[in-house]
Amino acid sequence: MKTHIKLILAAATATAVLGATVTTASARRIEVSNQRFHQVWRELSFEGEIATVTCPVTLEGSFHSKTTSKVAGQLVGYISRVTVGNSSCTSGHATALTETLPWHITYQGFTGVLPRITEIHLLLVGAAFRFELLGGSCLSQTSTTEPAEGWIIIEPNTGQVRELRPNPNRLIRTSAGCLAGSTGRFQNPSEVFAGGVESGNTTRITVKLVQ
Repeated sequence: MKTHIKLILAAATATAVLGATVTTASARRIEVSNQRFHQVWRELSFEGEIATVTCPVTLEGSFHSKTTSKVAGQLVGYISRVTVGNSSCTSGHATALTETLPWHITYQGFTGVLPRITEIHLLLVGAAFRFELLGGSCLSQTSTTEPAEGWIIIEPNTGQVRELRPNPNRLIRTSAGCLAGSTGRFQNPSEVFAGGVESGNTTRITVKLVQ
């Protein structure tokens, strides 16, 4: 009788574990707590081959939906507003080409073991800046073939977004004759907050998996 009971309990446990595994595996969508967001770079650096410009930059944008499927290459949102604190730049100046807005955000993938995602990888297409440094002017614009890439770093236990880090391995071509070099890259992390800039919100966005 005891053996029979143990077998029943073992079968029930195995069924529960299997059910949890299936539920986790079928979590096909990512949900964010807020569709609108703003990113604050205290120091966003554009590092060329021989020179670097560092400026405070704020981006504001929105996701198309609070939930999105994990499909690489999917357009998930836009950047609709950019401000550069030129008075606080070092080693030069930067200007966001706002006439190119909106800039496109596409989903690339994630890092971590489900159900705990530790990073979400996003691409930024259409971002355009003009940098004044070394007595010259450089245009840098991301494209579908040469996008900027950001990694959203997530606290796995709470799902809270800690920061967004540019991928320093993503090289971005500059305009011909740029004295900083023919390619550059974005450096330094930004903070990501819920809501638009005018809200003054310092609440962190949270991310979770849903069915």
